Amino acid sequence: MKTILFLLLFVSLTIGQELNESSNLVKAKTPDAYSKILKFSQSKWESDHTMVIYEVNRQCDGLLGLSELTLKFPEGTEEYKIIMNAVMKWPKDFAMMLYEAKKQLKAYEVLK
Repeated sequence: MKTILFLLLFVSLTIGQELNESSNLVKAKTPDAYSKILKFSQSKWESDHTMVIYEVNRQCDGLLGLSELTLKFPEGTEEYKIIMNAVMKWPKDFAMMLYEAKKQLKAYEVLK
């Protein structure tokens, strides 16, 4: 039992301590976007560095996911408009942009 508790504690302390694949990609390929994401994350979490890393990872996942989603739909389609509405609704927060876009696209598909 003590071993399980120790492992759980160890895992919880080590998760989120590094940039994930998305963050490393954004950092390498689009340093300006990474810089904005880092500033956003630091303003949200201040001196909680673990949470800053978590937020950077979350935002970079959102940015890449949103980019992939946007490429699926041509400009001018209803789906594209839905994505752009999500972008406008959540300025600066790529994770919420992606969440909102997916949620609205799913609802749109149900209503078709």
